[in-house]
Amino acid sequence: MNIMVRSANSLKIEFGVTRYFGNIDIGAQGLVRGWAQPEAAHVWNDGHVAELAVGLTPKDIGLVRRVTFEGLPFVSERHTHQDVTLFANGLFAGFWRLPQSAEPVSLEALLPPHYWLPGPDESKIVFSFLTPDAVSPAELGAAADNRRLAFSLHSILIR
Repeated sequence: MNIMVRSANSLKIEFGVTRYFGNIDIGAQGLVRGWAQPEAAHVWNDGHVAELAVGLTPKDIGLVRRVTFEGLPFVSERHTHQDVTLFANGLFAGFWRLPQSAEPVSLEALLPPHYWLPGPDESKIVFSFLTPDAVSPAELGAAADNRRLAFSLHSILIR
């Protein structure tokens, strides 16, 4: 089941503070489209495109910033990698080919000031995750789960 949250409901990020996905912290804040229900400590994408709206105070966007997403790719012996392309307000931010990993992986991207949409109270970015290799566990014969998974987000940090 995909969650639809208006981008006006952006996830408020404090510069230099790690936020955690899932019900332990973020819940459904900022999840615009393409996400499964948040689980205890992460949220999976569900489909080939997922969007996350993030807001930061305007004073924190004057320099090039770095965003770090941590999480786990959905890969197995039958599905050996996941490609993830990240856009920030429609501008290319990064590409990763993720192999199987038992440990969380980091997706890091630079965010120049012109990537942000300025506002009086907060500046926003809508991150778009393109995941063409998303696949359901049911398609792989691994479980009855029909969600089309590619990457589970565990945390976000902007510094």
